[in-house]
Amino acid sequence: MVCDGIEQCKAALLKLSKNMLSNNFIEGMACANGCIGGTGCLTHEEKNKADIDKYGMKAHEKSIKDAISVLGQDTPLRQAAGSKPCA
Repeated sequence: MVCDGIEQCKAALLKLSKNMLSNNFIEGMACANGCIGGTGCLTHEEKNKADIDKYGMKAHEKSIKDAISVLGQDTPLRQAAGSKPCA
């Protein structure tokens, strides 16, 4: 379940607390449309979004799968979960 804004986050957590939520994962963003620049940032203009996209294009890993693969097989999280590296 994706929550966009603090009100949706509060509603999802309330449903969860009353066992009325069928989802098994909540992704909550307190800032509507996400927080560009991090917590407490007051700029959410097109220029700011373009800057974030430009920065993201410099990343070597282009997908979540790529980013996880650089962690390697022997990370504590993988050991605990007993998972194998992404192929």
